[in-house]
Amino acid sequence: MQFTLNPKDAVTLIVDMERLFTEPGSPYQNDAAELIEPINKLTALSRELGIPVIHSVYAFDNSEKDAGLISNWPEVEQGYYEESSPWTDWDPRLVQKENDHNFTRNRPGAFWGGTLDTLLKQLGKKQIILGGVSVNNAISFTAHEAFSRDIPVFIVKETTGPAPFENKDALDDYLQVIGTWASEVVSLEDVMKRMTAKELIED
Repeated sequence: MQFTLNPKDAVTLIVDMERLFTEPGSPYQNDAAELIEPINKLTALSRELGIPVIHSVYAFDNSEKDAGLISNWPEVEQGYYEESSPWTDWDPRLVQKENDHNFTRNRPGAFWGGTLDTLLKQLGKKQIILGGVSVNNAISFTAHEAFSRDIPVFIVKETTGPAPFENKDALDDYLQVIGTWASEVVSLEDVMKRMTAKELIED
């Protein structure tokens, strides 16, 4: 799919870059190091342009009550997904600023629970520049939820990746599916050029 990106209408949303999913020493042993610099570049430019930056964490207040269909996963049973767990802390390599927005949800899609809907309405925004992990879970869920709301989503390829138990070499295939049905997949270079397009900034 292809959309027209208007920076004045957009937010930058980064999902699930919590230590549980990003650090090689975590229970999932996933190393998301290659995503850190691209995400920091994307969020830095967003702030410079006045595009709101939103961070969302996938975590449970109470795993026994909140986890739903994954309540029997060993990682859930052992409390790694709890909001009180250090593993659900945002990866410290990622830059956050005081004016950024943060919220927690207990399902993969970022629209779950209504917080993102409310935030977009309050900010007066109707497009999403999207990054984070994982491509077949939170990224895919969020893109499809946005599509159902007629909200264009731009997934930045260099800022996402598959889950540790998925084939990392198949990222292009995964993105092709989402890009066909629910979003536009863009490179970091391309999206940054479009974010800074003079005619859009001065319009």
